[in-house]
Amino acid sequence: MKRIFLSLLAVGMCLTSNAQTEKLMATLQHGDSTTVYYGVDAFRQAYNNAADTLDVITLSGGEFNAVTDIEKSLTIYGAGFEPASSDGGQMTYLNSLNIRVNGVHLEGICIGGTIGIVGWYNGTNNLAVYNTTIVKCYTNEIIFNADSYNTIIRQTRANKGIHGGMPGFESSHLAENLLISNCYIGGGNINRDSHNAIDRFTSESTVWVDHCLIKAENGYGPQQVARYTNNITYHGFPDGSSADKNIFITGGLPGYNEFAWWGTNEDFWAAEGEDGNYADEKAWELKNANNFIGTDGTQVGLHGGVYAWNKFITLPRITEYSVDTKDANNGYIKLTLKAEASNKE
Repeated sequence: MKRIFLSLLAVGMCLTSNAQTEKLMATLQHGDSTTVYYGVDAFRQAYNNAADTLDVITLSGGEFNAVTDIEKSLTIYGAGFEPASSDGGQMTYLNSLNIRVNGVHLEGICIGGTIGIVGWYNGTNNLAVYNTTIVKCYTNEIIFNADSYNTIIRQTRANKGIHGGMPGFESSHLAENLLISNCYIGGGNINRDSHNAIDRFTSESTVWVDHCLIKAENGYGPQQVARYTNNITYHGFPDGSSADKNIFITGGLPGYNEFAWWGTNEDFWAAEGEDGNYADEKAWELKNANNFIGTDGTQVGLHGGVYAWNKFITLPRITEYSVDTKDANNGYIKLTLKAEASNKE
């Protein structure tokens, strides 16, 4: 482990650099001080030394030993949830994570298992979790095992959906002010073990699903009654849901929704042969986007809304850098950087 002191912006850019992905790195930013850790346990070391609130951990590309339970209110940035094959970058890979505290922000991480919104067990039940944000991540599924308030999930791929409880249980957890926007939501096949796109939240929950592509099929068990706007879906929404300006492809009769479009793949997608399935290189662009304007004045689907589908992380990345270790003075070193934006929102 090496301890250095750099500006907050410089360190954030440094860890998104292609050059840095050759070595697993994690930086812990605490106020004006930054500590750098190396190796597969770098994330664990950064987490263990972080304060309970406000600290930022930035991970390079590569696979780290994960921290199973996040019990500190941290912001955790990765280098992206998919390989950037066009420029040689790497994704940041972790295993499953359980969020047990308020105010956690995850961005640009591939989480191979699940993200659990778990809370902390107080001897009777799990305490509620407030102000979770998940941005530009991949995960197999997101499971709420505690009540939650003010949760944002955007520009994220949830391969098997987003659920208010474990499979096999009835509706179990309250989600108040849960916004799911510009996400790709997959799902299981129609069988007893399948997952619906979004389900198992209590009837008192306030869930808004906006500008998503929903490929999931509807299986058995409880389904979430939510507000659905500006989505593209291959199946219908649960009866009683509020739905406006959605595109229904090949299934799901929108009989309860006067303001909708429905048809087949060929009626909507710009790419020939598009079937809505996920692939890294796909864009899911509409054939005539101006014909499908949603409730907010932007096109329906992933490319509309405030935060259009965009897998690039928000931190800049280094294109050139050099470190003059011979010029160290009182813990400071000379660092020269040339940076560019990864992409614009």
